[in-house]
Amino acid sequence: MASSGKMTLFVDRSVSGQFLRAVAAQCQMTDLKIREDHKYSQPVLISYDPALQKELSSRVFDSEEALSLNYPRAIARYMARISNNAILLGSGPLEEALVDDLIAVALGKITGDVIKRLDQMTAKTTYLGSPSGMRLGDLAVFAAVHHKVESKKGSIDALPSNLLRWFNFMQHHHTLSGKVDSLPLIPVVVPPSPLFGVLDAA
Repeated sequence: MASSGKMTLFVDRSVSGQFLRAVAAQCQMTDLKIREDHKYSQPVLISYDPALQKELSSRVFDSEEALSLNYPRAIARYMARISNNAILLGSGPLEEALVDDLIAVALGKITGDVIKRLDQMTAKTTYLGSPSGMRLGDLAVFAAVHHKVESKKGSIDALPSNLLRWFNFMQHHHTLSGKVDSLPLIPVVVPPSPLFGVLDAA
Protein backbone atom coordinates (compact mmCIF):
# COMPACT_ATOMS: atom_id res chain seq x y z
CA MET A 1 0.00 0.00 0.00
CA ALA A 2 1.55 3.26 -1.12
CA SER A 3 2.02 6.26 1.11
CA SER A 4 1.50 9.61 -0.54
CA GLY A 5 2.81 11.72 2.33
CA LYS A 6 1.26 15.12 2.96
CA MET A 7 -0.55 15.69 -0.30
CA THR A 8 -3.96 17.01 -1.24
CA LEU A 9 -5.51 16.70 -4.69
CA PHE A 10 -8.16 19.25 -5.64
CA VAL A 11 -10.35 18.06 -8.50
CA ASP A 12 -13.79 18.47 -10.00
CA ARG A 13 -15.74 15.86 -11.98
CA SER A 14 -14.24 16.72 -15.34
CA VAL A 15 -12.44 14.05 -17.38
CA SER A 16 -9.07 15.11 -15.95
CA GLY A 17 -10.44 14.97 -12.41
CA GLN A 18 -11.89 11.50 -12.92
CA PHE A 19 -8.64 10.37 -14.57
CA LEU A 20 -6.61 11.43 -11.52
CA ARG A 21 -9.06 9.74 -9.15
CA ALA A 22 -8.58 6.53 -11.15
CA VAL A 23 -4.79 6.91 -11.00
CA ALA A 24 -4.93 7.36 -7.22
CA ALA A 25 -7.02 4.18 -6.93
CA GLN A 26 -4.70 2.23 -9.23
CA CYS A 27 -1.68 3.39 -7.20
CA GLN A 28 -3.44 2.62 -3.89
CA MET A 29 -2.69 6.10 -2.57
CA THR A 30 -4.83 5.72 0.53
CA ASP A 31 -3.12 8.63 2.35
CA LEU A 32 -3.84 11.08 -0.46
CA LYS A 33 -6.55 13.58 0.45
CA ILE A 34 -8.88 14.13 -2.50
CA ARG A 35 -11.14 17.15 -2.31
CA GLU A 36 -13.77 18.10 -4.83
CA ASP A 37 -13.30 21.78 -5.47
CA HIS A 38 -14.59 23.85 -8.38
CA LYS A 39 -12.58 26.99 -7.64
CA TYR A 40 -9.66 25.68 -9.71
CA SER A 41 -9.88 25.66 -13.49
CA GLN A 42 -7.91 22.41 -13.58
CA PRO A 43 -6.72 19.78 -11.07
CA VAL A 44 -4.15 20.93 -8.52
CA LEU A 45 -1.91 18.73 -6.39
CA ILE A 46 -0.52 20.41 -3.26
CA SER A 47 2.43 18.56 -1.76
CA TYR A 48 4.72 18.93 1.23
CA ASP A 49 6.84 16.02 0.02
CA PRO A 50 10.54 16.87 0.64
CA ALA A 51 11.59 15.05 -2.55
CA LEU A 52 9.25 17.17 -4.64
CA GLN A 53 10.44 20.34 -2.92
CA LYS A 54 14.06 19.49 -3.63
CA GLU A 55 13.27 18.70 -7.26
CA LEU A 56 11.17 21.75 -8.05
CA SER A 57 11.93 24.56 -5.61
CA SER A 58 14.88 25.98 -7.52
CA ARG A 59 13.00 25.86 -10.84
CA VAL A 60 9.42 26.72 -10.00
CA PHE A 61 8.98 28.06 -6.49
CA ASP A 62 11.44 30.16 -4.52
CA SER A 63 10.32 29.95 -0.91
CA GLU A 64 7.01 28.10 -0.72
CA GLU A 65 6.54 25.45 1.95
CA ALA A 66 3.96 23.67 -0.19
CA LEU A 67 4.58 23.02 -3.86
CA SER A 68 1.91 22.43 -6.45
CA LEU A 69 1.50 20.65 -9.76
CA ASN A 70 -1.17 22.00 -12.05
CA TYR A 71 -1.37 19.74 -15.10
CA PRO A 72 -3.15 16.36 -15.17
CA ARG A 73 -0.37 14.54 -17.00
CA ALA A 74 2.30 15.85 -14.63
CA ILE A 75 0.20 14.99 -11.58
CA ALA A 76 -0.52 11.47 -12.86
CA ARG A 77 3.13 10.82 -13.65
CA TYR A 78 4.20 12.07 -10.23
CA MET A 79 1.63 9.91 -8.43
CA ALA A 80 2.78 6.85 -10.36
CA ARG A 81 6.42 7.43 -9.48
CA ILE A 82 5.93 8.28 -5.80
CA SER A 83 3.81 5.15 -5.30
CA ASN A 84 6.42 2.90 -6.96
CA ASN A 85 4.16 2.34 -9.97
CA ALA A 86 6.45 3.83 -12.61
CA ILE A 87 5.47 0.97 -14.93
CA LEU A 88 2.21 2.88 -15.47
CA LEU A 89 4.25 5.41 -17.46
CA GLY A 90 5.33 2.74 -19.97
CA SER A 91 8.14 0.20 -20.07
CA GLY A 92 10.18 1.89 -22.80
CA PRO A 93 10.30 4.89 -25.14
CA LEU A 94 7.62 3.53 -27.49
CA GLU A 95 5.19 2.68 -24.70
CA GLU A 96 5.84 6.00 -22.97
CA ALA A 97 5.04 7.84 -26.20
CA LEU A 98 1.85 5.78 -26.68
CA VAL A 99 0.77 6.49 -23.09
CA ASP A 100 1.30 10.23 -23.59
CA ASP A 101 -0.65 10.09 -26.86
CA LEU A 102 -3.56 8.28 -25.21
CA ILE A 103 -3.68 10.80 -22.36
CA ALA A 104 -3.71 13.68 -24.86
CA VAL A 105 -6.52 12.02 -26.82
CA ALA A 106 -8.54 11.27 -23.69
CA LEU A 107 -8.26 14.78 -22.28
CA GLY A 108 -9.24 16.29 -25.62
CA LYS A 109 -12.58 16.22 -27.41
CA ILE A 110 -13.98 12.70 -27.78
CA THR A 111 -15.35 12.88 -31.31
CA GLY A 112 -16.81 10.15 -33.46
CA ASP A 113 -13.43 9.70 -35.15
CA VAL A 114 -11.76 9.24 -31.76
CA ILE A 115 -14.36 6.63 -30.76
CA LYS A 116 -13.75 4.80 -34.05
CA ARG A 117 -9.99 4.83 -33.49
CA LEU A 118 -10.37 3.52 -29.94
CA ASP A 119 -12.71 0.78 -31.15
CA GLN A 120 -10.10 -0.34 -33.66
CA MET A 121 -7.43 -0.39 -30.96
CA THR A 122 -9.54 -2.36 -28.47
CA ALA A 123 -10.25 -5.00 -31.12
CA LYS A 124 -6.59 -6.01 -31.01
CA THR A 125 -5.53 -5.80 -27.37
CA THR A 126 -6.77 -5.99 -23.80
CA TYR A 127 -4.90 -2.88 -22.72
CA LEU A 128 -4.38 0.19 -24.88
CA GLY A 129 -1.07 1.41 -23.48
CA SER A 130 0.80 -1.89 -23.47
CA PRO A 131 0.30 -5.56 -24.33
CA SER A 132 1.51 -6.48 -20.85
CA GLY A 133 -0.73 -4.52 -18.48
CA MET A 134 -2.47 -1.36 -17.32
CA ARG A 135 -0.91 2.02 -18.12
CA LEU A 136 -1.91 5.63 -17.47
CA GLY A 137 -3.30 5.80 -20.99
CA ASP A 138 -5.89 3.13 -20.19
CA LEU A 139 -7.03 5.03 -17.11
CA ALA A 140 -7.31 8.29 -19.06
CA VAL A 141 -9.37 6.74 -21.86
CA PHE A 142 -11.59 4.92 -19.37
CA ALA A 143 -12.26 8.19 -17.52
CA ALA A 144 -13.05 9.96 -20.79
CA VAL A 145 -15.48 7.31 -22.04
CA HIS A 146 -17.14 7.04 -18.62
CA HIS A 147 -17.57 10.83 -18.48
CA LYS A 148 -19.00 10.93 -22.01
CA VAL A 149 -21.58 8.28 -21.22
CA GLU A 150 -22.51 9.49 -17.73
CA SER A 151 -22.87 13.10 -18.81
CA LYS A 152 -25.42 11.94 -21.41
CA LYS A 153 -23.36 13.33 -24.25
CA GLY A 154 -23.30 9.77 -25.45
CA SER A 155 -25.07 6.49 -24.73
CA ILE A 156 -23.43 3.33 -23.47
CA ASP A 157 -25.41 1.42 -26.12
CA ALA A 158 -24.00 3.69 -28.82
CA LEU A 159 -20.41 2.61 -28.15
CA PRO A 160 -18.93 0.28 -30.79
CA SER A 161 -18.75 -3.35 -29.67
CA ASN A 162 -14.98 -3.60 -29.13
CA LEU A 163 -14.79 -0.40 -27.12
CA LEU A 164 -17.87 -1.44 -25.14
CA ARG A 165 -16.27 -4.76 -24.14
CA TRP A 166 -13.05 -2.97 -23.18
CA PHE A 167 -14.95 -0.36 -21.15
CA ASN A 168 -16.83 -3.06 -19.24
CA PHE A 169 -13.57 -4.91 -18.56
CA MET A 170 -12.01 -1.72 -17.21
CA GLN A 171 -14.90 -0.76 -14.96
CA HIS A 172 -14.83 -4.23 -13.38
CA HIS A 173 -11.03 -4.27 -12.99
CA HIS A 174 -10.16 -5.10 -9.39
CA THR A 175 -8.15 -1.88 -8.96
CA LEU A 176 -11.09 0.31 -10.01
CA SER A 177 -14.35 -1.48 -9.27
CA GLY A 178 -15.89 0.06 -6.17
CA LYS A 179 -12.74 2.09 -5.46
CA VAL A 180 -13.76 5.41 -7.03
CA ASP A 181 -17.16 6.72 -5.92
CA SER A 182 -17.34 9.21 -8.78
CA LEU A 183 -16.86 6.41 -11.33
CA PRO A 184 -19.85 4.16 -10.58
CA LEU A 185 -20.51 0.99 -12.53
CA ILE A 186 -22.61 1.56 -15.62
CA PRO A 187 -24.85 -1.39 -16.63
CA VAL A 188 -23.57 -2.88 -19.87
CA VAL A 189 -24.88 -5.63 -22.11
CA VAL A 190 -21.62 -6.99 -23.45
CA PRO A 191 -21.77 -8.19 -27.07
CA PRO A 192 -20.11 -11.52 -27.89
CA SER A 193 -16.52 -11.46 -29.02
CA PRO A 194 -15.99 -11.60 -32.81
CA LEU A 195 -14.03 -14.82 -32.20
CA PHE A 196 -17.09 -16.48 -30.64
CA GLY A 197 -18.93 -16.87 -33.94
CA VAL A 198 -15.80 -18.06 -35.73
CA LEU A 199 -15.09 -20.75 -33.13
CA ASP A 200 -18.76 -21.75 -32.97
CA ALA A 201 -18.96 -22.16 -36.74
CA ALA A 202 -15.84 -24.30 -36.74
